[in-house]
Amino acid sequence: MFFFLFVFSLGAGLLGHVLSEDDIVKTLKLLEVKILNNKMETPLCQQMTDVIVSYLRTKKPTGEVEKMCTAVLLALGSQSPGMIIVKIWDRLRGYNLPPRSLLVAVGKLSLSQAIGSVSYIGSLWKYILRLLRMAQEEDDMLAICQVLYGLVISAQKHLGSWDDKVMGITQKEVSIKAYHTFRILFNRWSLKDKHKVTEQVLVIFGHLFFLMPQFKLKNQVNQLTRWLMTLMSTIVTPFYITQCICQLVNALALSDCGGLNLESQLENITGMLFEQLSKKVNQSDPHSVENSSLALKAIFILAKLYKDQLVYLIRKTLESNDPSKITSGLQAFIDVFQELPQTEKLQREVMHSAIMVIQEDLKPVPKVLLHFIEMLGQHNYLALPQGNTIINYIIKLSVCDPSNEEEDTQIMCSKILQMVSLPKLITLACDPNNTMAFVPLCKAATEMALKARSLGKFPYLSSFHLSSTQFISPQRLLTHLVVFSQKPYRENKFGASSLKLLHALHPITSLHPVIHSNVGQLWTKAIPQMLKILDDHTEKNLNQEEWEDRLLQFLSQSLVAIDDDSWQEQLTRVILERISYFNDDNFEKVFLYKFFGFSLRTSRNEKLVKMMLSSILQSSHENLQEREGIAVALSIVSMKHLKIVLEQLQVYSATLTDKDSSFILRLAKEHQQREWMLVCNTIYLSYSKIILESKGAIFMHLDAILALVLQHYHNCILEKDKDLKLSYLNALTVLTNILSSQQHMAFQFKFPHKLAIVTYMLELIKEEPLNSISSPIRQKAMDIITNFRMLRPLLEIEERVELLRTCFKSVLCLPSMETMQKEAPSPREAQANVDLFKETMQSLRRLMEALIVEMPTRIQNCVELMDTWLNSQKDSERERAMWCAARILGFTAKLDDFKMEIEFTRLGRLVKLLAMRCQDPVDNICFLSSQAVYNLYCILLQKKKMKRKIEGLWEEEGKNEVYSANLFYNNTFEIAEAFAEYFTKSQLTSLVLTAMEELTGSRAKVSLAAAQLMSAVMKKRGTDIIKVEEIVEGTMERLKLQLEPNTKEETLWAMCLLAGNNTHSVVHLLLNKSLPWDRYLSQGPGVHSPSK
Repeated sequence: MFFFLFVFSLGAGLLGHVLSEDDIVKTLKLLEVKILNNKMETPLCQQMTDVIVSYLRTKKPTGEVEKMCTAVLLALGSQSPGMIIVKIWDRLRGYNLPPRSLLVAVGKLSLSQAIGSVSYIGSLWKYILRLLRMAQEEDDMLAICQVLYGLVISAQKHLGSWDDKVMGITQKEVSIKAYHTFRILFNRWSLKDKHKVTEQVLVIFGHLFFLMPQFKLKNQVNQLTRWLMTLMSTIVTPFYITQCICQLVNALALSDCGGLNLESQLENITGMLFEQLSKKVNQSDPHSVENSSLALKAIFILAKLYKDQLVYLIRKTLESNDPSKITSGLQAFIDVFQELPQTEKLQREVMHSAIMVIQEDLKPVPKVLLHFIEMLGQHNYLALPQGNTIINYIIKLSVCDPSNEEEDTQIMCSKILQMVSLPKLITLACDPNNTMAFVPLCKAATEMALKARSLGKFPYLSSFHLSSTQFISPQRLLTHLVVFSQKPYRENKFGASSLKLLHALHPITSLHPVIHSNVGQLWTKAIPQMLKILDDHTEKNLNQEEWEDRLLQFLSQSLVAIDDDSWQEQLTRVILERISYFNDDNFEKVFLYKFFGFSLRTSRNEKLVKMMLSSILQSSHENLQEREGIAVALSIVSMKHLKIVLEQLQVYSATLTDKDSSFILRLAKEHQQREWMLVCNTIYLSYSKIILESKGAIFMHLDAILALVLQHYHNCILEKDKDLKLSYLNALTVLTNILSSQQHMAFQFKFPHKLAIVTYMLELIKEEPLNSISSPIRQKAMDIITNFRMLRPLLEIEERVELLRTCFKSVLCLPSMETMQKEAPSPREAQANVDLFKETMQSLRRLMEALIVEMPTRIQNCVELMDTWLNSQKDSERERAMWCAARILGFTAKLDDFKMEIEFTRLGRLVKLLAMRCQDPVDNICFLSSQAVYNLYCILLQKKKMKRKIEGLWEEEGKNEVYSANLFYNNTFEIAEAFAEYFTKSQLTSLVLTAMEELTGSRAKVSLAAAQLMSAVMKKRGTDIIKVEEIVEGTMERLKLQLEPNTKEETLWAMCLLAGNNTHSVVHLLLNKSLPWDRYLSQGPGVHSPSK
């Protein structure tokens, strides 16, 4: 009862001054609940309606009060809608509009289609048309829009089941009213700056389009389009514009013909739709999300009406420079693509546009582009000729790019790649241009192969490889995957990716799963083992050499299992072709040469082996890596086909000697010598590698090889100048170096042509000038002779003597280093000459050592042969000779296999020869001489120890040697004392006699050294001297000459010592001579004597 009283008071305006606004709102809320929960009598409803409407008209409330009044009216209308609706035109007079709350309530009642509300559509629409012309304020317009929205929705819902009696209006009348409403709203309402009203009008228009007569709607398309285009630049929410466009084209499409106006405005309309599509979607905003969907829907509808035109417009959008427009065009294309007939023309146009987009290289890559390409793949567009461009783009994207959303992009790229045929995908994976994308391509191909296998299909290449120009052959595939497995951790996964693909495709040669089942069995077992090795290791701890060996063994076993000469021939040709592809210093190229060798090694077809060996020998050998690669390949093949390899090398070597067949002579003259050198180097490198790999089998053929070596030079087709000689020697040095390392196996064979080569080397050394060192020819020749050490037959004594004399003369007689530097045209060449001379001296040292190793007992002869240069007037010659003597004696003293047989039958002469130089005017010669003498002493001491050991006599523990090279430096007396015990009487006498000859020498220090040497040995072993008369006679003759005072003093003292030890003989001789007695004799040794 209270509520009814409240309503009555409200209508009378009594409570307006009693209750606050909040109290009124609370009371109206309670009233709404009461009405909704109770069935009310019609009179009471009528009364309450009148009161609320009256209150609205008189008080014109706003805010929450107005809203609650609307709510109460809706509650009353739920029981009697007509009662509320008729209030619209009740007391309609002048230009006063019904209360907004009443309009809103009526609109919502119409929208809810409450029972009985449908019958009021006609009358309500009639009055609303009148109100449309009266509305000026935005709030009034919004309220009227509520009514209109309810009307058009209600009318549209009943179009399919229209009943004039029930509806109270005919469908034709509704159509007319809808058109009038559109015209009033479009022409009479001022919508400027009223974006909310505009948005509601757009919603109403969208429904009016379905109620208006089709012909009238078509007539309005031009105006509507222009108006909508102006709205695009306002703050109107894009959703409402897009929705209106979508409803417009949907309504026009109902007639299956959009009309001429729509066709003429197609570009403008699609332009607006593309612009809406290009707007960023905010997932949290439903309008933003639906805006994109509605735009696509509108485009889809237009595509049904105007296929060709729309494709053209979409393609035009795709050719834009604006990434956002391109993205919207792609979205549209994806949406309408299913509706387009797949003609050749469309395929060409679509592919052209797709390629244009790809060439824009958008960053980051729009996902819609990948979806678009995926859609093309689903329709087999990637198989078209232009599809390669798109596939290459996807391959490029499949490589990790920081600008992309990596994971999603990789997944989508892999999905697209798997739409390509397996043979083509494998071909792309093995394309050198796609190396960076190798891992994702391999992964995609592997997944395809495994998926085919799970479906019971065989993922082998089958007959695809027969189209060798289109798809990769099995041989190329195997080569590529194995080469990429060589460095398994390259790009993290190269090895694993290659092996997994290989495993998924086994057996690779099969045209049928049964053929070559051995290959499948091998790969099923071997490949997982190799993959496990990669899993268990990292790039840092994997043994690369062992890994390569495992790969090569795997290949060998595979080829044995394949057992097909034709297949193997194609494989080796592929390897050769691949070798020529790689640049210099490429680790893959090195591996390929080994791969080639292992491939041929497994073959049992000699004809094939010969043919392919000939091919590789004819391949490029411009750089050292290529020549070494060829040599390695031949050495591997030689392990099973040694004779064939040697035969092919002999045939190939005819290039060097046969003028009739050599291709070298067909080259330009300036290139001939270089090519000859390269061929020669390749051949000798090959022989070298074969010697290393053959494990002794080569030595049966080695003399024949040495014979060829001689022929190559003697029968050379070109003029033999210095450069050619040097290149030949360089190549031969490589061969003989390896040969020398195998002397333990080679010693059991005889190589007669060794002597011929040594003789020829000697000739080359003799030809070298003695006044300059312009080339390393003499050095190389000596190295080659050295490398032949211990190979039989050994040089005879006379040959050894000739060899050493020639080498000593060629090296020791060269100008001094100061002269060589001074005569050089530039400082650089001066330094080069010095470096070359030092290397030459080292070569001479190695040669002497080699000869000593062969015949240790010839050490004395070796040193004595240097007598001429040890006593030379030229300081440089004496210094070099003494350096050689010191080195060779030191080498002999340290021989591991030191022999007792080493004898110095002319020890006295040898000690004198070396000891004299300890007093040389050149200090370094003195130093070298002390080294040489000490080394000689060490040899004698070692012999002594060995002899005592044989005799069972042991040295006392802790006893140290008292002599050293430093002690011998400039100390002739110590030298004589050290060696005294080792001389035989004959050697002792020889030392004194030869030393006596030096007393009258031109160098005072040397003469003094000779006298000191004589006096020292006289003191130590004067009693053992024989030929006393000869010594006395000789000494007396020299004393008559003008000797240097110190020398004369030391000589007289020597005579005294000799007389003291041989009194009877010497005194008798002296009595017959006139002695030069003076104070020196009476005083004994002078202050200069080391014996003092």
